[in-house]
This record gives sequence, structure tokens and C-alpha cells, in this order.
Amino acid sequence: MFFTNLSKGGATMFLGHFSKDEQASFLNLAYTLMYADHEVKDDERERFQLYQTEVEADITQAEVVDFVAELAKFQNLDLLKKKMLLFELLGIAFADAEYAEDERVLMEQAAAFLSVSPVDMERMMTLVQDLAHIYQEVNEVIMR
Repeated sequence: MFFTNLSKGGATMFLGHFSKDEQASFLNLAYTLMYADHEVKDDERERFQLYQTEVEADITQAEVVDFVAELAKFQNLDLLKKKMLLFELLGIAFADAEYAEDERVLMEQAAAFLSVSPVDMERMMTLVQDLAHIYQEVNEVIMR
């Protein structure tokens, strides 16, 4: 599992901080984000499958939902947990090394709805991309 996690950008970092119901809502958001560009790539599918090892909720129950309506379930969380949520969502958005326009629009809506500043959002995007690159390099070294 270690190599699989590394090759797909690592395991999640924050989902364990959320309740089972919040995890189920996260899975719906991630699933919706994954299908936003109407093309699910293998990397996205594999990243989504990794969530099953990290959450109590059943990933097979995830479905495409109204993104903003599902986000509303997180509106009363503190800013720290909102940022954790966005960081995890960015992980699925960048899982295929692309950031499709439809994904960008959803993530901008999420940041605005959850009151996360554009500066913080930009920094999180950079960190997610940097992490993916680091995991890729580590995997290349290990697999040699």
C-alpha cells in the first residue's frame, strides 16, 4: 500500500479529523469534483479508491451532488477544518495532474462559500502541487 499511496500523491492528511457523516459528505464533494470535467481519469479513480482506507464512510455510496448544497454541511465548522476540507478537495482536483476549468470553478465556489481567502487558497494549491511532485520523486527513487 505504501507504494500505491506514494505513486498517487499520498494518502489523505486530514480526513480523520472529520466525523463519519462529514466524511460521507466529503466523499460526495470529491466524487462530484472528480466528475466535474465529464472525464474521470485513472489517477482520479485510484486516488478516490484510496479514501476507503482513510475514512469510516463507504466510498461506494458517494454520488454526484449539488456542490454548494453539500458544502453547506460544512459551513459551521471552524476555519481550520474548512481549510482541511479544501486541502483534501484540492488533492482530488489535482490527482490527474490537471486542473480543469470546471474543477477550478467548483474550488473557487468552495473557497468563497467557506470564507477562505484567495491568498490562502492559492497557497494551498501550490502546496498540493508541490506535494504531488515530491511524492512522485520519492516514488521514482524507491522504484529504481
